[in-house]
Formats: sequence, structure tokens, C-alpha cells
Amino acid sequence: MSETIIETAPKTDIRNPDIERIIKAEKAFTKKAKKRLKSNPNLRKIYLNVIDKTFMNRPPFAPSLKTHKLSGHLKDTYSCTVTEDIRITFGISDDTIHMLNIGTHDEVY
Repeated sequence: MSETIIETAPKTDIRNPDIERIIKAEKAFTKKAKKRLKSNPNLRKIYLNVIDKTFMNRPPFAPSLKTHKLSGHLKDTYSCTVTEDIRITFGISDDTIHMLNIGTHDEVY
């Protein structure tokens, strides 16, 4: 099920019926994720694992992912670690996770 997140059209919702969560991948996120994963096949398995741990479970904070709330111009958003260098930023509203950005530390902050 998680594999569809990077394949999904920007306005498509992904639902996990067990926890009633909606995941929306913003258009920019989808484009960057596809490009990054295509150029690094080893990253795909790690990325899908992060999606399962963070976005398909409740609460969306696994200690190994170092998920944390951001501040400044990114307040009200969160970040988690995919690899030592790759981060995902996302927002949470009610039962919806908005996947916003993926990239290196400097790219997403």
C-alpha cells in the first residue's frame, strides 16, 4: 500500500482503513520523491519503511526517525529522518498527513 504514495497523483488520498488516516502527497513532494528514488534505488526500500513507520501508524512519531516539530518559517510542520542526509517534511491536520517536501537537510529547511 505505501508504494502508491510516490506513484499517486497529487490530489489522490491514500487511506489506511485500520486507523482512518488520509495521506496527501503534495505535487512538489511527489515529483521530488520520484526523482530522488529513481536516482537511488537503495533509498526506495528505506523510504517505504519510513512511510510505514511514520505515516501509516499512530502516532506518527517513531523514535528511530527522529521526528520533530519545526520552528520559524516552517512552524506547524514536522520533519523525520529517512537517511543520515535525507529528510521528509510533513504537516498534520486532524486525520490527514500532508507530505510536503523530501530532500537533504539544506533542501528542505
